[in-house]
Amino acid sequence: MTSGEAQARTLPDVWLHDNVSVPSQREWPHPLAHYVHQLGPTERATIRITPTDPLEVPLGLKRISDGLMRIALLGYRGVLPWASAHHVARVLQAGTYSMHPVAMRNARRGWEAIASLALYEYLTVDIAATPSERYPLHFRQMPLRVRIAELALRSGGATP
Repeated sequence: MTSGEAQARTLPDVWLHDNVSVPSQREWPHPLAHYVHQLGPTERATIRITPTDPLEVPLGLKRISDGLMRIALLGYRGVLPWASAHHVARVLQAGTYSMHPVAMRNARRGWEAIASLALYEYLTVDIAATPSERYPLHFRQMPLRVRIAELALRSGGATP
């Protein structure tokens, strides 16, 4: 047996042992992800994304792993502190869906990817939400998934 044959036999064994997470049975995008399009311009501008460590991104979850790795790389390269959430949505749109100029303009699928990662709690996304009726000049800091749940309840949708 040559060394090449030995490596060929052991490589699948590596894949079978705890190096790849169990494939995700989660729906993509999240059923409530489309409510991210109801965010106002101020809310979109105040979104802050905290990336996961690139070494802690779960593998084998297809779009979840891919989106988390792209965001983790933006954080690793130092892009996230100055990047808007729309820039991150465009990166996800281009990497996972379509780079057509019309699709890239609004990056709808990229925004839904950010919302899905936040709703499944794989990613920490904070937002300064619109003021409440009680305090009209005070923007509330909250997780994006909580704000999306508020929008879903207001629209009559289901909660996660």
